[in-house]
Amino acid sequence: IKRKGYGSFVLDIVDSYAFEMIEAGVGCRFITVDADIEYKPDTPAFYEKNGFVVNQSRKRRPGDKTVSMRRDIFRENWGSSDIKKVIALFVLCFHQFLMLCTGWIFWS
Repeated sequence: IKRKGYGSFVLDIVDSYAFEMIEAGVGCRFITVDADIEYKPDTPAFYEKNGFVVNQSRKRRPGDKTVSMRRDIFRENWGSSDIKKVIALFVLCFHQFLMLCTGWIFWS
């Protein structure tokens, strides 16, 4: 499954959820992850490729098994993944539409 874009696509869906939360009145600015380095030392590179940066407020210590990273969802240069974000937003909206049609979402 590696390098097929599934992980990046999931991160785009996470962005879509974050934007939906903002529209609902919840303050959200960053997506934060703890990148596994114990079993997959190249995990931070995947997140960096997807716009994440290492959180500087926490210093890494010997023996750390993860790296704390964040992505600003309001970053200006979304780059070539813009179309994936549009698709992710469509998938999210379609999913919610199906949930609404099947009675999974109840409006008060």
